[in-house]
Amino acid sequence: MSFLSNFGPLAEAPRDLWLVYLLKLLASFAYFSSSLTLTLYLTAELKLGDVAAGLHYGGYGVASTVYGVAGGAAIDRLGVRASLLLGAVLATVARAGLGLTHSRAVALTLLYTLLPAADALGVPVLTIAVRRYTNGRSRTLGFALFYTVMNIGALAAGGGVDAARAAFAGGLDMPAGWGRLSALRGVLLLGAAATASSAVLVVAGVRDVEMDEGGLLRVYVPGRWGGTSAAAAAAAVIDGADQADGVGGVAGGPAAGPSTLERCRTVLRDVRLWRLAVLMLLLVGVRSVFRHLDATLPKYMVRVFGPTAPFGAVYAINPAIIILLVPLVGAASRPIASFPMILFGSALAAVSPFWLTAFGDHYPAIVAFLVTLSVGEAIYSPRSYEYAMTLSPVGEEGIYSSLASAPLFLTKLLTGGMSGALLSVYCAEKPPPVRQTRLMWGIIGGVAVTSPVAMAALRRFLDIGAAAEGGRDDAATYEMVTVDGAAGGGDGGGGGGGGEGREGGEPEQGAAAGAAPLVGAPKGGAAPAVGGGSIASPPMPPLAEASAT
Repeated sequence: MSFLSNFGPLAEAPRDLWLVYLLKLLASFAYFSSSLTLTLYLTAELKLGDVAAGLHYGGYGVASTVYGVAGGAAIDRLGVRASLLLGAVLATVARAGLGLTHSRAVALTLLYTLLPAADALGVPVLTIAVRRYTNGRSRTLGFALFYTVMNIGALAAGGGVDAARAAFAGGLDMPAGWGRLSALRGVLLLGAAATASSAVLVVAGVRDVEMDEGGLLRVYVPGRWGGTSAAAAAAAVIDGADQADGVGGVAGGPAAGPSTLERCRTVLRDVRLWRLAVLMLLLVGVRSVFRHLDATLPKYMVRVFGPTAPFGAVYAINPAIIILLVPLVGAASRPIASFPMILFGSALAAVSPFWLTAFGDHYPAIVAFLVTLSVGEAIYSPRSYEYAMTLSPVGEEGIYSSLASAPLFLTKLLTGGMSGALLSVYCAEKPPPVRQTRLMWGIIGGVAVTSPVAMAALRRFLDIGAAAEGGRDDAATYEMVTVDGAAGGGDGGGGGGGGEGREGGEPEQGAAAGAAPLVGAPKGGAAPAVGGGSIASPPMPPLAEASAT
């Protein structure tokens, strides 16, 4: 029995899908390792204060999201192969530039231009690629494996950051007068090496093809309206080689229908959108805790426990638990409606910082914080995407999720500014005789707790019940598929993100502009159009929420 046959329906997927998983692993490692060390880099290498570093951290996250939304049309025109190649090149230049430059102006320019642009041409495109390289029989497993690979990349990033910091602990003199390479710069250059490897893989094997519902592989031609549809194009079947007898005609454009502005006006009058928007807004508080894992935890640990503090290993607790727990929680909680799970899980995640408030600066308290946060995330985060899909009518998922997710722009800015202010006052680099870290984590927890408290107060409005249809076809059942994003999101980048999709971070868009963390497809019904049609969905799942950044 071959290795691929162990994956059932994925055995018929083209080789490009397995390259995408490898690309996802490299991209996740690069994103999460740089995100984890970004605020430390801005302070230690660029000599920015805590508040300025926090604001630039938040600004980068917002930039990744904006680039992701604006870059959707460019992705459609370029296609998967060209978008991935361009994104890998931009990411390599940006991370290498950040690792080598000693100019604050150059570093900040890269942080707001090339790096978020690379995020927008990376993670979202990989998600689109998984959709094109799978069909109705394999898509659920394909996206599930994609999400798992993202978390493995985040897990590796935590260990990689600590390994790079240990390897470059004493610094390394660079040739040709480039100066001394610090541990933080070594982490960025390690990420640059990962994205450079991605560019090589794209050139070597990724193709613009798509699989139809019959398992046939066809040429996909990017065009003005997003390319040819496998159902409509007359392209020749590919037999596994990079050859085809011909390329089918490009679809003549989408059928006439309401404009985007008209659709938005209609959607804005729908109470379901406002339920979803209110929930997303109320989740900002608890999602901010995940962004503090990037923005606050590394500086806190280095300042309290010393420069060798293993914040990467501590950070890795989150993706490790998510990988193991999400499938178990999903299976055990199927009879329970979404809102009670969201309320309970977010409450658990929100109180997690209070471990450090109660027990102070001790490693067991930090571990308890990460474990509690991760268990809460595993409970509430996947169900928040199911809630969103339930409220979004079929065919309108993208516009509902993009409008409802607008409040999540607040998460990065809130966390970045808040992190810098709290660190400068309660955990400064050159502190007064006693640091007040317990109060700092208490404030973080207090902000997070506002989410479940407000949700409980608005329960009658938000709880749609287990049987709510949300405009869906009564005769169809739906497969709910969670994938990354990110931001961070998050991704962060999240990114969401552009960026990796993680709790709290990553930019969260539909498939055309960003990632499609949750896909609903009627079982046994007509398959969605491949290529020309859009598959859009709500925000990305848990980590490892970049997110986007």
